[in-house]
Amino acid sequence: MQAEKTTSEEKLAMRQQIEALAELQELELVIEESDILHRQDAEPQIVEVRQKIEELRARIDPETLTRYDRLRDQGPAVVSEVKGLCTGCRLNVPKGDLQRMRNGNMPWLCPNCSKFILLSD
Repeated sequence: MQAEKTTSEEKLAMRQQIEALAELQELELVIEESDILHRQDAEPQIVEVRQKIEELRARIDPETLTRYDRLRDQGPAVVSEVKGLCTGCRLNVPKGDLQRMRNGNMPWLCPNCSKFILLSD
């Protein structure tokens, strides 16, 4: 019974980490777009977004954050899985890998492009 609870907690923790990374990525994109469109004019509004980014980064495991930052340097780091398809590389994720991810036996990373993958329900 304890093993099932631990596995359930690990799955929830993984989902929360990936959702936090997705939110972080979205906020970073807001900052990037604001810098392009508004330059210095948007600074007062961006302060709150930057604070939220710092809060999210503090909640994320340092090793995960390092991997995220490397991926973000090249584009999106967090992508979605839709009907077994990774939206980052547009390749199918093997069903066995998806099942292992959902069971908490494999990190939520696309085996093709290595991006963090937010699994559909």
